[in-house]
Amino acid sequence: MSFSNRYVGKSVEDSSEWIFKIVFFIIYPFGAFLLSLRNAASKSSYLIFFLFGVVFCWHMNPVDLMRYDDLRGIMERVVSTNLTWNDVCKQIAAYFTMADDSPKELYENILIFISKSFSRNPHLFFALAAIPYLIFMLNSLKQITSDRKFREGSIYCLIVLALFVFPRDIITVQNPRFTTGVWLIIYALIQFYKQPRFSLRYYVLILMAPFIHSGFWPFVFLFTVGLYVSKFPKISLWLLYLSIPFSYLSYELLSTVDFSILPSSMAVWVENYMSEDKYAAYVMNEGASGFYWVAQGMTAFRNTVYLLIPIYLWKQRDKINERLDLNRFFQFYLYLYAVVNFIQFVPVVGERYYWIVQILSIFFWFKVIYPKHNKILLLILFSCSYHILRRYVYGGAVASSVPLEIFYTPLPSLIVDFWGESGI
Repeated sequence: MSFSNRYVGKSVEDSSEWIFKIVFFIIYPFGAFLLSLRNAASKSSYLIFFLFGVVFCWHMNPVDLMRYDDLRGIMERVVSTNLTWNDVCKQIAAYFTMADDSPKELYENILIFISKSFSRNPHLFFALAAIPYLIFMLNSLKQITSDRKFREGSIYCLIVLALFVFPRDIITVQNPRFTTGVWLIIYALIQFYKQPRFSLRYYVLILMAPFIHSGFWPFVFLFTVGLYVSKFPKISLWLLYLSIPFSYLSYELLSTVDFSILPSSMAVWVENYMSEDKYAAYVMNEGASGFYWVAQGMTAFRNTVYLLIPIYLWKQRDKINERLDLNRFFQFYLYLYAVVNFIQFVPVVGERYYWIVQILSIFFWFKVIYPKHNKILLLILFSCSYHILRRYVYGGAVASSVPLEIFYTPLPSLIVDFWGESGI
């Protein structure tokens, strides 16, 4: 059977496969998740990914927290916040009228209101937060698994999926605002540039991101400017080259800069992220003391490897120019990469915007290069190895976020877990 026929065939699933996966999911959810990775492009697999993601987030619980304190903080806010419908309406009105008491964003409070309308159980909040995250993330992932080049069961395809999802995986839903915003933007960008002309629908979707997390207001501005800048490919390329030295700048070189020359609202925002307290927290998150420099070295190595991707892709621009859905998108990607490099020295902000660049880099690598030069994927994976180990092993992202029983317990027991909780 030819690959093309095999690809067409895998989209048509036998009902028995659906039944088997659902039954297996009830018996052993994590096992069903692993099984679904073998044919990740199928609709039944996407259903399992979605269901397991919701169950995973239902189990988010602050256990032995060291660095992952977002989870505890948000759970405390969920427990302590009691909003009526009138309160929500007042917050929405205050937000859009820019009143003095307006909230930073609306997303978290609306989620809290919805979850507590059904139950005072804080775990329900995370289960609900998982739904928009999974919708945007899985629909973004589908742009890879639905590609004819995607081969089920290929180790390199699994590496692509892992690298694509890793920057903002399901664990990061413990702080759902920025994580959900990232995947909303990734999905909206892919869909926006698939359209032959300017798409108001997906532009509005990008405009929604700051309502989820206020940190996306700069991105809306960058995207709008990028619509013009990306019309000039060489400008985007030269901006990228000029930005490379800035991607290696240290915070210390700019910590003494007087930002008062900026507009007051922008100066307050910048100085907040450049403050000594913010930087101290950032250093601690990176490993502190001697380990901090190991982290810095591995981060520099990772950044260097990822920088090679747009440069190499530029050499393949003839192939990119043949596809309208990739050509304009790629020019914006170069421009965005340059901007992210320029702000890398800013703690938190640079790192957060870099997640978007990482995801897009893997997207373009798969669309343009794959399946050639697959060993480069191993190099990319190795460049992320320290950050993967820091998150999942040293940092204990999984162990500190969910009980390990989620990996070996049947679904009925997982549902019953935390069922009667109303606080932390």
